[in-house]
Amino acid sequence: MRLKLTPLTEHLGVIVELAGAAALPISDQTRQEIIQLFKQHGVILFRGFNFGIKEFERFADQFGESEAGLHPSLQGTSRDVFVGRASLGPHAELAYTPWPPDLLWFYCERPASQRGRTTAYDGIRFLNELDPATLELFRSKKLLFSQFFTPQSWRERFAKTQPETIALLQSYGAAAEFKGHCLNTKYAVSAIQKTKFGGRDAFVNSVVHALDDLDFYGMTFEDGQPIPVEVGQSLRAIAARLEVAMPWASGDFAVLDNSRVMHGREAYEDAERSIKARHAMAHFDGVE
Repeated sequence: MRLKLTPLTEHLGVIVELAGAAALPISDQTRQEIIQLFKQHGVILFRGFNFGIKEFERFADQFGESEAGLHPSLQGTSRDVFVGRASLGPHAELAYTPWPPDLLWFYCERPASQRGRTTAYDGIRFLNELDPATLELFRSKKLLFSQFFTPQSWRERFAKTQPETIALLQSYGAAAEFKGHCLNTKYAVSAIQKTKFGGRDAFVNSVVHALDDLDFYGMTFEDGQPIPVEVGQSLRAIAARLEVAMPWASGDFAVLDNSRVMHGREAYEDAERSIKARHAMAHFDGVE
């Protein structure tokens, strides 16, 4: 399997095109080449492989396990991405929970006719763009996500009984309390994380996206103080400068380093757009 490489942008990502026929499973040599590209670039867009969804899943499973290290409701086959057609701000997948995946895969069945592209943001560069006061704010204070779940929603996400749900969440380091039949959870996490591959500091979190939906995320700092308005404005401005839009074509697929790269989405109107997502824990070592 011969690979043709083209930079996605000057600063982030690489496009890997197949020169020749695709065969599964891929060779160990090709797998190692892709792993090194992934560690270096943080985003890989694959093109020309002519995989259907099942072949894509078999390909993805050679790099990470979708059945281990993740919350039970996130295991298994690929799923439709976030519902709706509105834009989504930068976020790392499930960064507001104790179970963010290492790898985030996307499969493009059909791109939107206009806009609707998946966007990516390099968390290492994002951190370097923060002004000193904002950097110190996020270094000194953790984020706190306080969420509310109805009986139906917590049973779908966690476990069937209240004791099992509390035990599960506490095992991941989240606080959980039932008030009647409804569940309240709290989870504190830093907005600045170490990348899994290379151990570099990166601004990788759900802050910008969560600011647009505080009812769901319940985000504050750990001391209960809200994110200052001017800080949110500054983060959105940085995101606009760093945004990389994926040039989707039908049959393309991509993998993102969820410990380094945040992602989002452009708004769109095309009801036929179809992008699938798949979470996984890496099967390969984090040391470069």
